[in-house]
Amino acid sequence: MLTIPALSFSVWQRFVAVRLNCWVSPNYAAWKIADQMAKTPQAALNFMRDLVPPARQRVLNEQAEIQNVIDSEQGGYSVQPWDWMFYAEQVRREKYALDEAQLKPYFALNTVLQEGVFWTANQLFGITFVERFDIPVYHPDVRVWKFLILMASAWRYFMATFSRGIRKAAAHGWGIL
Repeated sequence: MLTIPALSFSVWQRFVAVRLNCWVSPNYAAWKIADQMAKTPQAALNFMRDLVPPARQRVLNEQAEIQNVIDSEQGGYSVQPWDWMFYAEQVRREKYALDEAQLKPYFALNTVLQEGVFWTANQLFGITFVERFDIPVYHPDVRVWKFLILMASAWRYFMATFSRGIRKAAAHGWGIL
């Protein structure tokens, strides 16, 4: 077991190693990106420069499609950011005959969790999720799962999926306890 001085020393060693590694690099960007996919700041910059023009063109094309819908309805105004989602849905329906209301049953929370996330975790990593109803929770919307990794050990995962009161962000877990 580590004592406080030993722990402090190991933290200090880590700090020194990081600082030395940073000093070896020509700048912070080079140090930070060295173990990432791009490997160098120039490669990352080139990637962004290659990515932006086609992405910008796609946005302009989508904007033109949305403006066509507005003009066909004799809207008499240019598309604004707050119009985007409403008219993008109309373009999707018109272009692909796609209605989000018909897709909703396939993306219900339980379906996505049980047949999507949990099934995939089991197939790829051997993680099995078992919902627990005997553990007290702070709100009825919170659900608890025990998960077993290769049937060796068990942890609990509390997940709050709906916004309430001052907590506005939804669909995220609070962590592993």
